[in-house]
Amino acid sequence: MVISKERIRLLQAERGLTTAALATAANIDPNRLSHIICAKIDIQPPTAGRIAAALGVPVAEIILRERVE
Repeated sequence: MVISKERIRLLQAERGLTTAALATAANIDPNRLSHIICAKIDIQPPTAGRIAAALGVPVAEIILRERVE
């Protein structure tokens, strides 16, 4: 799964969350979360689920429809 950096940033802004706060809420190391968002790397579904849950949205709202190479 590859997540949408733009969608994550929009949802963060709407909720007033910093990347550190989002990482804490998702139980992910802040440096790892930054890397996941910025590098558009593949992540495991459970990780995407934790990020989505921390943002209060379904996973489908944060993943890219097409893989970015």
